[in-house]
Amino acid sequence: MLETRGLEDELAKLGNIPDDDVEAAKALCRFFHVGITDSQIEAAAYLIEFKRNELERLEHYKNLETQKQEIIRTYHNHTTLLADRENEARTTLLSSLQLQKYSRAIVIPLFILSSKWKKEI
Repeated sequence: MLETRGLEDELAKLGNIPDDDVEAAKALCRFFHVGITDSQIEAAAYLIEFKRNELERLEHYKNLETQKQEIIRTYHNHTTLLADRENEARTTLLSSLQLQKYSRAIVIPLFILSSKWKKEI
């Protein structure tokens, strides 16, 4: 539409707007507000930059909090796993000791009985 009205220079300026949101806002201010000074544009752009920096800072803290929670969760998971393995080892050891105790209680009387039985024969 700008080409049909003979505004190729304005179209070229709009085509050269930077991708960065702050720089794009500055370029659009210069384009549409011809009488505005650079210091006024910089003052208005400061608010946009401040908001962007604040969002980046909050995102950074959110990532740190997520990382902290992940470290805590991993620590608790490993601690629970270690406690479970320790309990399994204790249970196995106790079962083994009880088995030895009961096997002695059975083997010794059987041995005594068998030795008495051999004597009687």
